[in-house]
Amino acid sequence: QMSRMLRTQYRMNADIANWASKASYGGNLISHKTVEAHKLSDLPHVTPGVDDVLNFSPLLLIDSAGCDMHETVNSAGPRYN
Repeated sequence: QMSRMLRTQYRMNADIANWASKASYGGNLISHKTVEAHKLSDLPHVTPGVDDVLNFSPLLLIDSAGCDMHETVNSAGPRYN
């Protein structure tokens, strides 16, 4: 039996894909040049506002601590809120 890792991904902005690459692929996954800089503001139906972080930032992490968004653990172990 033979396996081979595909090293190039064609779906995500590099800032997002880099997390998956480091966490699951030993940093070996790279983004193709046609998608590495994609942002929501590049889509034709998105009208960017001035300094609109949701349109210009490829990855936005929101800390929901203290927002009454309590996590629950299901029987399999994953957390959700």
